[in-house]
Amino acid sequence: MNAGYEKNEQGILWFKAGNYEKAKECWEESAELGNASSMFCMGVLYLSTKYLDVDLSKLWFEKADCAGHKNAKYQLECLANNDIKTN
Repeated sequence: MNAGYEKNEQGILWFKAGNYEKAKECWEESAELGNASSMFCMGVLYLSTKYLDVDLSKLWFEKADCAGHKNAKYQLECLANNDIKTN
């Protein structure tokens, strides 16, 4: 099974429930294990929640891209072209 899979899934559940702090904790732990989905989710977190920080979002999307996440490069292109709406 993919490293950090369970923590990533827990993070998604917390995110959907609106508990962004718990989601962030789960995804950070999973990302440290190399989970590309968690890295991508951290990028989303920094674009769409109280944690709004475009630079951190870009950093996480870059990490996700390097780890092989299939949608990270698209998100980076959108950020570069200012095609992503925040919040």
